[in-house]
Amino acid sequence: MLWRHLGLARAWSAAGLLLGTTLLGGVGRADEPGRAPARGGGPTVETLIRAAVEAKPKGQADADRAAPAPTRDADPGRVAVLDGQRSGDLQVKVRGHGADRVKFSIRNTTDRRLRVIIPPGLVASASPLGQPGGRGGGGGGAGGAFQSMGLGAPTNRAGGFGAFTPGLTRPGTGSSPGSAAFQSVPAEDPRTADGVVVPAGKAVEFLMPSVCLNFGITTPTDDNIFTLMDVDQYTPDPRARKALRSLATLGTSQKVAQAVMWHVYNGMTYQQLALQTVVPFNAHEMALANRVVEALDASGPNGILDPAELARARVFVRVTGESSLDKGAFHLSNDLAGRALLGLPIQVVDAKDDPASLAPALLLHVHLTSSKPGLTKGRIAVRHATAQGSWGPLGTAQLEVPAAISDVDADALCLAIDRAVASTFVRVAPMGRTAGVTTFRVQNRLPFTLAGLVVETAADGKAGATTSFDALGVGPLREGRVNIPAARGRAERVVLNGL
Repeated sequence: MLWRHLGLARAWSAAGLLLGTTLLGGVGRADEPGRAPARGGGPTVETLIRAAVEAKPKGQADADRAAPAPTRDADPGRVAVLDGQRSGDLQVKVRGHGADRVKFSIRNTTDRRLRVIIPPGLVASASPLGQPGGRGGGGGGAGGAFQSMGLGAPTNRAGGFGAFTPGLTRPGTGSSPGSAAFQSVPAEDPRTADGVVVPAGKAVEFLMPSVCLNFGITTPTDDNIFTLMDVDQYTPDPRARKALRSLATLGTSQKVAQAVMWHVYNGMTYQQLALQTVVPFNAHEMALANRVVEALDASGPNGILDPAELARARVFVRVTGESSLDKGAFHLSNDLAGRALLGLPIQVVDAKDDPASLAPALLLHVHLTSSKPGLTKGRIAVRHATAQGSWGPLGTAQLEVPAAISDVDADALCLAIDRAVASTFVRVAPMGRTAGVTTFRVQNRLPFTLAGLVVETAADGKAGATTSFDALGVGPLREGRVNIPAARGRAERVVLNGL
């Protein structure tokens, strides 16, 4: 396959792409004006760790539990954006807005409120006929005088791409996948993961993150009007269809999605992507894009990529201990199988040999150093897979579990590791404060896109509450911004989806 045989190490060197712990470029823009902060107030990781240590079997829940009360406002009628456009219930106009976003205007022509569903896999096409023939759009000559754009999700923050669909890309920690209930879009925002609410007879406007499908063609401006269509109408290429639909469903960073799209839609080689300067990519982003392309080529032409395949063999864990803790470390290591760290499934490795893995991947060596009643300490040496197939150092995190080694189980250890890695490799720093809301810079030093983030907040000198964000989309070695109603915060937990 073209992508696999491009001399990856040589291309990285030529492009000057460096791996390491230094944060590289890509400062994200602030959350869009008017967006309210995420809801919070959940338990801290400290509380969760203690609960995992002290947990006891619970009785059977009441089978006759009463149904929840109906919401105050009835759910508006649901309509898919293309169906509403065809029926005349919606007037939809999509305009250009630079290299990574398009501008939507949706007018509801009916006398009832509508929830407009914008499904994954839509294209803002420069041509009303899409891109005939070629590799899902070919080398850029067809399709009008400006670029066609593949669309993300209306709830994406700057730098993110795709819906980060719950249940597919939002596993919890420990042994309870799917338990993390992130809430990043408040109820008063008309754009939700379940559509865009448009009042009767009114119009809403918003910006939608997007990726270019025609490298080298003019960047669209507000004067350029697109034709909105499904990717199946845009291209006959099943591989190209699956690529856009998968990334728009599973979610990743905008730069990773762009690298995949230029390779799949325009046939750009890895070396061409590494050397072009229109959208500079770092080495972790290129490795993630390569992972997506490999999964595309290994799977069938229909549907979307299997999220379990993208998450497989991404996090390796080794647990050891000082002489007095070696036995406890051995049992904990065995119990980690089948659990998750950072939202990804754990692959336990032998204490002697490093596993073989292609980038992107993490290797966590957890070494327990001391234990006393109420506290077990250790350190975590974190390494990442390189393009050359070796493991390079990423840094060290300090581990604390609020229990003696005899009381620590695998769930409590997972939560403690999550907290240690998140707080060490994802920095949350305040930038400015207005009207009771602080804008925080989120700096990601991990080799994966942040799908979700839990921040422990502090207000009026008191710590303990948490604020959670999903569909974050902060790429590796990149920055993003979030708004939190608190003066201080620190990363408590991150969720990765392998992209």
